[in-house]
Amino acid sequence: MRLAIRTRSRAIAHMCRQSLRAIGLDSCELIDLAAHAEPCDRDIEIRDFRSGTGPNPSDCGGRTAYIYLVERSDIDQYLSETACRAWAVLQPVSRPILTSALRHAIEMAQSGNPAGVSGGRAAPLRSSARAFLDLQIHDQDRNRFLARAAHDLKGPLSAISGYCDLLLSGDAGKLGRRQKHAIATMQKSVERLNRIAQDFFELSARTDGDNIRPMQVGDIHQVLADSACDLAAMAKLRGIHLSTFLDICQEPVAYDRTGIERVMMNLIENACRFTPADGSITLRGYPCFWERRERRSPVLIDCERRTHHARLPNCYRVDVHNMGPRIPDECMARIFEEYITAGESPDRYSAGLGLAICRSILARHAGEIWTENRSDGPVFSFVIPFLRRSRETVHAVAIDGKLLSAGA
Repeated sequence: MRLAIRTRSRAIAHMCRQSLRAIGLDSCELIDLAAHAEPCDRDIEIRDFRSGTGPNPSDCGGRTAYIYLVERSDIDQYLSETACRAWAVLQPVSRPILTSALRHAIEMAQSGNPAGVSGGRAAPLRSSARAFLDLQIHDQDRNRFLARAAHDLKGPLSAISGYCDLLLSGDAGKLGRRQKHAIATMQKSVERLNRIAQDFFELSARTDGDNIRPMQVGDIHQVLADSACDLAAMAKLRGIHLSTFLDICQEPVAYDRTGIERVMMNLIENACRFTPADGSITLRGYPCFWERRERRSPVLIDCERRTHHARLPNCYRVDVHNMGPRIPDECMARIFEEYITAGESPDRYSAGLGLAICRSILARHAGEIWTENRSDGPVFSFVIPFLRRSRETVHAVAIDGKLLSAGA
């Protein structure tokens, strides 16, 4: 399978790699058409739409399936000019939408019935293309609304939290024990709202494919250790003990420190919600071998069929184990989707976004996250590949010349 790209966006190639990995086609060859002076064979082509740049009518009966990146202002022109029935992805590109379009384009290419074949059962009709674009417009509008609403909430919430601090300090007058307890409870509610607002903001901002945060190269062990120290204090306030066992990372990792800290916070907060009072959470981190060819089941294996050298650690794994109830089987496949919560939790303020944000952040690191039930409680695990094993992450690090100096 060969995927050709002709676009001005610097992030599309990286997003395509992430989407292909999610589909299970890591072996797909990516071709930058801007670097090829001569035409080349390809199964799928992604290109910016500009008036008069559609494929020739003779190409419509060929084997190439097309995906166009379309601006809002060009939708009507695209629908009227495109010679082939192709998939259209609205700019700025959202990775889930790109993944969906790639999935269908791959099915067309593999079936020998590309988008341009008239009457093909997989070819989207022009009216379906309009509906698909309309859905993308609504999705973008929703994300923009969430981003603006979350941003507008931060100011009032910060002011309320500040006044709570002022009252609790006694600078505004002496308070009794009951008044202090009421204000402290109110401040905790404000903190919950702040986290939910931040989740909404990240959910809306992460769809911008060109907004790739610069990463740094270094030992991720220190970042995890610092996060664990801060989160242990948070767990203690809830009557929960956090035990931490972190092995030294043997290889450098490309990571976004803020993103990894957010993953740790979301996972520990999720564990605290389901762990009973006086319970415990165990955090383990260690280098391990990740069999990346096992799609959707990233089990770190130790198989006899592999040689000793092939099983050398190629990633750093983190396990977060809590003593909460078993995750229902029907929730396992969807637990990392947006607005999904599993089981009953005493914390009614969860918006069901934390785990979805974890998956999004780790996808930018070319990693993976999953969960499993054990006899003594659920375990949430994630892996981040070592730099020498992560071509996708290297691309993200080097993009736009934003590679930071080594070290945390």
